[in-house]
Amino acid sequence: MKRLAIRNMNLEAARPTICSSLYGRKREDILGEVKILAEFSIDLFEWRADRFEDVRSDYSLLEMLDDLRRESRQKPIIFSLRGGQNGGDITLSAEEYIHANELAMDSRQVDLVEIDLSWGEAVLKRLIEKAGSIGIRTIIAMHDFQKTPDKKTIVAAFGTAMEYGADLPKIAVMANHKRDVLTLLDAVLEIDEIYGQNARIVTAMGQEGMVSRIMPAFFGSALTYAFGIGGAVPGQINPNDLRSILNQVSQQHENEKQADGGLR
Repeated sequence: MKRLAIRNMNLEAARPTICSSLYGRKREDILGEVKILAEFSIDLFEWRADRFEDVRSDYSLLEMLDDLRRESRQKPIIFSLRGGQNGGDITLSAEEYIHANELAMDSRQVDLVEIDLSWGEAVLKRLIEKAGSIGIRTIIAMHDFQKTPDKKTIVAAFGTAMEYGADLPKIAVMANHKRDVLTLLDAVLEIDEIYGQNARIVTAMGQEGMVSRIMPAFFGSALTYAFGIGGAVPGQINPNDLRSILNQVSQQHENEKQADGGLR
């Protein structure tokens, strides 16, 4: 399984990292979330900038990024600005979206930017080229907040993200039934066959998809999301509880490997 180096860590499915999102609307609320979450067992932050009330102000956006970097205790930061068409809280034109992402990248205060496939080729190519020119990592994401698409659609979305040059392709779907989780896993197995075991993010939202959060390595995911202070996606759990579960699963896996070795 390939790994992706960012700041002071490696992202890899063998040791999945825990991310919590920052949802605050006001500067003081966001900073309060950071200070609380920094005490939990998380590895990196995702800033949902579309929730920020002053996101259209260049000055406020840059000030917020400076504050986040100072308070993050050197944990990596994902800049995630979502328009209404991909689960966000704000209506953005393509130019507004590009401008805010480029501003965040130029600040050098973020480690990754998340770009949604729904923005289309022109936006994706421009932002990926910008990120590559200054050494910012990219997450290229396919979100479906209503359902789990069929396997063919999931594999095709992953392939498109790879073709654009994603450092971390991301697939996030809503699992309404247990069979949806099987569809996602089947897609992951085909992705492995076609593209190899690249660093990626895979998650099934909703209560039925919780298994993807507590056993991300089973889906080849290098990252899993715990709930944040200001909000949560269905299926997310407490970061400390999630860390305990991941550690137990990892230890059980190691114990089984050692036991298997002793039988040979």
